[in-house]
Amino acid sequence: MVKSTTTCTGATVEPSGEGAVQSWVINVTFSPTAPGIFTGTLKITDNAEHSPQTTTLSGTT
Repeated sequence: MVKSTTTCTGATVEPSGEGAVQSWVINVTFSPTAPGIFTGTLKITDNAEHSPQTTTLSGTT
């Protein structure tokens, strides 16, 4: 699994008002070269209180 595209590299995302939410897009491509079950972790490091944020990735061929 590899990051294929992102809109967040070097970007600054700041709220523009109370309750405002801004977002990024991160695309991950799954292109295995062998059959099986694959897992990975996407980790986003920032200046938020609970940084880094992580999520588990998985794919099966």
